[in-house]
Amino acid sequence: MNATRFDRLVRAYSIAKSPRRQTLLALALGTVGLPTLGGETIAGPGCKNFGKKCKKNKGCCSGICKGKKGKKRCKAHDTGGCQAGQTFPACGGALVQCTTSTAAAGACITTSGNAGYCSATTNCFSCHRDADCVPNCGPQAACVTCAMGCASTDGTACAGPSPTSCNFPP
Repeated sequence: MNATRFDRLVRAYSIAKSPRRQTLLALALGTVGLPTLGGETIAGPGCKNFGKKCKKNKGCCSGICKGKKGKKRCKAHDTGGCQAGQTFPACGGALVQCTTSTAAAGACITTSGNAGYCSATTNCFSCHRDADCVPNCGPQAACVTCAMGCASTDGTACAGPSPTSCNFPP
């Protein structure tokens, strides 16, 4: 990461209450090249958004379909208290800090299935559903929307719950 990009990250996160925590968060999110994430929904073909009726796990963008028979709905995972639509300041949102499922400092973002997700790391990667990100970011990975910075991946990125969870092939 070059000095200009680091400075831009630190400025983007300067609204946080704790400068130390915010700088650590910026470093963690930037270790693999932080894209600027947006909140638009980009559910893939046959992939249902959070809250939609479903029959099987594979039909949901999150890969989680739960509820009583006939009343099943797509569920979110690893939200850390995050809500759909929350995103980074560079995308018109306000930074919302969270604690990931691995106890790492994170930031709220929105998944491709329109669910909140607490992420400690992201990397541009072409994805439509969370399962697309599992090979590179582990079982708790999520596919997130990306308004800028990931043009080569049609505006998507994979996110993980720890600063080192996303390992992409060279």
